[in-house]
Amino acid sequence: MKIDDLAVHFPMGGGWFGGEKRVLRAVDGVSLDVKPGECLGLVGESGCGKSTLALSILGLTTPARGSITLDGQPVVAAGSSGDRSTLARTVQM
Repeated sequence: MKIDDLAVHFPMGGGWFGGEKRVLRAVDGVSLDVKPGECLGLVGESGCGKSTLALSILGLTTPARGSITLDGQPVVAAGSSGDRSTLARTVQM
């Protein structure tokens, strides 16, 4: 699995009367490479983006930028035009 410059952002409501829209940067700039047979443990404080990163790897959250590849194939996010059935058999929580 290879993750390159992954970012997941969630829009938050704007201020009163059309004020500035805010964005929650749940994951920003994550890159890692896990080779076959390797195991990766991800630790961090509550709210640091561990679950959001996992949901992106599962294809359940759409990244704002970056890429995720598994066995050389891109991970497609839910709702996009792609078949997730192969990914669902390979990657699970």
